[in-house]
Amino acid sequence: MRWLHLYTALFLAPWLLIYASSAFFLNHDEWFQGLFNIIPPGWVVIREEDFKPQEISSSEPELEARAVLDSLDLQGDYRLLEKSNDNRLVVLRYSGGGNYRVTWLRSMDKVIVERHQPSSIYGFLHYLHFSAGYGRQQIASDIWAIIVDLIAISVWLWVISGLYFWIRRRVILNLEIFIFCCGITTLIILASLLYV
Repeated sequence: MRWLHLYTALFLAPWLLIYASSAFFLNHDEWFQGLFNIIPPGWVVIREEDFKPQEISSSEPELEARAVLDSLDLQGDYRLLEKSNDNRLVVLRYSGGGNYRVTWLRSMDKVIVERHQPSSIYGFLHYLHFSAGYGRQQIASDIWAIIVDLIAISVWLWVISGLYFWIRRRVILNLEIFIFCCGITTLIILASLLYV
């Protein structure tokens, strides 16, 4: 138990610091934006060009999106946006340095690439905090997802091992029992209030 507690904590410490920092920033978003004079990002056109991709032979939107991103050298994690239709395909390509919005205007043979700018370390921490899930385009995303799972499992192990070490003590103080019960009670009350 001690070995597991120690070595998982040592390996996962950087990821826990990222999550703790980004969660704190999210919780105090307006304060940090004012303190560091952070300008909220907006869409900025970075490329606009004629676009007649020869390699797009499928009319399946997912395959079209991947082919468009490949031809623009913007491979990576993405999703189709609701604005897509017969005349245009709109793709959101995720990036820690600022997401891309790629609009292919089929009828005009044109592509417009926009980026969410300005980028900042603050925005990058937000991106890392919400980055999750498997089966995406980048291997780094899947590795990140594996580590997120390791963090979740490790937190469970830390709680279980902490309770195990606490219960094994020869003397358990009434104050410790009171604090433990306060934690459980607070969670139940707040969760029930937020559920309504």
